[in-house]
Parts: sequence; C-alpha cells; structure tokens
Amino acid sequence: MNTNFNKINNTNIYVKTNCSCTPCTKSYLENSDIKNYTYSPIVGKKIYNCVTSSITDCSFNQIFKFTLNSSNSNYTDNSPICIKKIGLSYDYIGLPANVANTSQIYINGKIHKFIPKDIINVGTKNNPIYLFNQLYSDVSLTSECCSANKKVFKKVRISHIGNFYDISGLKLYINGYINCTPFTATSSLSQHVSDLISLSWLGISPSLNFSTQLCYPSSAKRFTITEICNPKLCMDYACPITNYERPIETQTFGTFSASVNFIFSVTSDIYISKLQPMTVITNAIDTNLLT
Repeated sequence: MNTNFNKINNTNIYVKTNCSCTPCTKSYLENSDIKNYTYSPIVGKKIYNCVTSSITDCSFNQIFKFTLNSSNSNYTDNSPICIKKIGLSYDYIGLPANVANTSQIYINGKIHKFIPKDIINVGTKNNPIYLFNQLYSDVSLTSECCSANKKVFKKVRISHIGNFYDISGLKLYINGYINCTPFTATSSLSQHVSDLISLSWLGISPSLNFSTQLCYPSSAKRFTITEICNPKLCMDYACPITNYERPIETQTFGTFSASVNFIFSVTSDIYISKLQPMTVITNAIDTNLLT
C-alpha cells in the first residue's frame, strides 16, 4: 500500500494514494468465468442525452457608495482614491418560484412545464422567500401513427423566456490607497435596498431568454428532463467617481462613491433520463483478503 503523504499548498491537508486506478480508462473484469461474478439488482437513472449551454449579460456604470472599514489620520478629506482590488460575496443566486411558469419544453408541438426542485428559503421562518436553481419535468408521450416511418431519435426544444434572477446577501469589496495609505471598503446592498434584490437592480437584464435542444430516443415514451443552473456574478471593474469624504456625525468611518461594472453568467446542464431496473455486475469478494 502506498503510504506517501503529500502536503498541498503549504496547508495542513494531506493526501495519499487510495488505489492504483488510472482515471478515465476502461475497467475490465479479470475473471471471465460468469459463476464468479456478483449480480446486484438496482433501480438506476439511465441518461439518454445531455447538453451544456450558457448565457452571459453585463452591466456598466452602476454607482455605489462604499464605507471604509477603519479610520486613519492619513485619510484626509477630499483625498483621491486609488483602487487596486475588487470583489464581491453573496449568499445565494436563484430563480424566484414564479419563473418556472415561463420555462417551457416543446415536444411534438406540445408544451410541457418545468417544476422547481430543491427550493431554498433565503428569507426567515416567518417571512420565507424561495429561490431555486434546479427544474424538472416528467414527460409522458402518446404513441404516434405511421410508426414504421419514425426516426430513431427526435429533438426536444427547451426554452426560458424572460427569466430574471434574484440575489441575497450581496456585498461589494474594494481595497486600495488613500494618500499612499492602504484601505479596505465595503458596500452592503442590504443596507441600501434589502437583503434580497433582483439582479436588474445591478443593471443586469430583467428578461434573459435562453433556448437549446437535445435528442431523445423515439422509443422512449416516459422520461424526465432535468436542468441544473449554475449562476455566477462578478465585479468586472470599479472606478472612483468621488474623493474620500470624512465621516459625518452619524458615521463612524469615511466614504466614497465608485462606478462598478458587473458580469453575470448562467451555465445550464440539461439531461434526459429515466429510472429503470438495472443489474450491477461485480467481481466476487475474496474473503481471504479481508483477514
């Protein structure tokens, strides 16, 4: 057994070789005698097809007020701001529950609706606010006439019309220099608007349209279409539009305003699957190896 441990990035995380398998290579049963195999019946998900698609939008010149996280005697009123690094954090980005009504699947000229899955409550127990990033639709198709002329595969069109995303707990971060003295500053949007805002408040389009297609076997009459969305928001650029302003009586630290550009992207993994009985074949366990 390989017991060589390796340190990763100078942190206290160690790894060791778990097996000698090479990833992404075929694995074969060594013993060809069928009586030595073990058969395990399961109900598994058979994936007919899958596709990955993405959409990107951006916004420009969004004005935010930033508050410094500390004070310093070198921060003099009306001093210019030099921004070096930018970033943001948030708790969750997702689709509001009613967006599922605008997400449709077109099969054989008929419309099938998506249903939200794994809904997250980003509000409170007494004031719940639900968002989601997964959808599914159970499809049942009827037999067609002229079955002898059917194609082996057919196409399904998936469309989202006018989707808009909400974000909770968004905070913007900037660090840089004032009079050659380092500073860090934060803009918490929950202080200015609410803890949950629409990305349209950041200049992102409130009507994102998305459409793609994939194939499924003509013989399949019942299957499930699942879509997993992976939204991501980032700050692309920030430019100060005011100089440093010393704190007034109601403030603890100084402030300044900056123009911010954002980039928003959504990557969607969509697949067609069906639950069905399967048999898993494995090698029989040699009990002598366990002693």
